[in-house]
Amino acid sequence: MRKLWLVLFSAIIMFPSLAHAEEKETLVRIVNASSNNESVDIYIDHKPAVEGALFKNATDYMTLEEGAHTIEVYRSGEKETPLIVGDVETEGNQAYTVIAFEKEKKMSLKLLNDETSAPKGKANVRVLNLAPVSNDLEASIKDGKKLFDNLAFNDVSSYEEIKAESKLHIKDNDKKVTSLSQTLQSGSAYTVLAVNSRNQVETVLLQDNAILSPSLVPKTGMGGMSSSHTLSYAALVILGGCVFFLRRRHQ
Repeated sequence: MRKLWLVLFSAIIMFPSLAHAEEKETLVRIVNASSNNESVDIYIDHKPAVEGALFKNATDYMTLEEGAHTIEVYRSGEKETPLIVGDVETEGNQAYTVIAFEKEKKMSLKLLNDETSAPKGKANVRVLNLAPVSNDLEASIKDGKKLFDNLAFNDVSSYEEIKAESKLHIKDNDKKVTSLSQTLQSGSAYTVLAVNSRNQVETVLLQDNAILSPSLVPKTGMGGMSSSHTLSYAALVILGGCVFFLRRRHQ
């Protein structure tokens, strides 16, 4: 009887540590913003994560353990010479976007830390300038409020809180204006990528809070549930077994 109570107590003690283990997971998505390659294959920690990602394609968020991760980008179907190999550092309970893009005719990687929400009736939006032909960019909304200006190539603005459903306009130094056709939803956060498409500035809208819970996302390169979830179910089985035997013993 005493041993069973000890097992039951141990199972209960396990739950805080399991919750802590889940807190060490992070969300990462990858965007192909390189117009010089038709499609690419992307590996995370030497395991295939994305195959055939076209220009302007973005993956869903994938669950990784916090810490350092190696990102490798190859031309689709090739695995000999990578276009880029880089390391990114992540923290638990955070969401990140890794962007593959061309810089000085070479592939580069950029890591962004994503916001995942905005107050009710508002939207958080930021802009990343990945269009070398654009010169500097400025952004404003329909009522004329300027959010920022002089955003140089490879620079990212901070998130700006604007009224939901506002129309966002991106303008370069040549006064060419690109307007987003999509609606910015209440409570959502967005990243706008300004990319070079056929020597013109084109925008790609990413919703940064498309997935909020790591438990909804499969491990990259793997199937099934994460190890922390497996442990949680194991603890539940132990706890249920203890309760069953204790009740049987008292009957």
